[in-house]
Amino acid sequence: MNYGRHKDPAYDTLLKQADAEPNLEARAKLLSTAEASILKSCSIMPEIFGSYHRLVRSTVGGYTDNFLNIHRVRYMTIAAPKN
Repeated sequence: MNYGRHKDPAYDTLLKQADAEPNLEARAKLLSTAEASILKSCSIMPEIFGSYHRLVRSTVGGYTDNFLNIHRVRYMTIAAPKN
């Protein structure tokens, strides 16, 4: 998940832990800690603020929209359509 290729072993460890964490709240805390770490260690500034629009059926569960437009299917489920 280190798409910016930032080189910091502690940051990489946090990302690997977050990637393997099944609990969404614990995962969010790990990612928040990683984000705080990278903000302290280097000067970065978002260049753009994007907007994406997706149509997702109501039968799809676990879909979470995000800025990078990366959607991990391991967290998604598909329920039978309601008739």
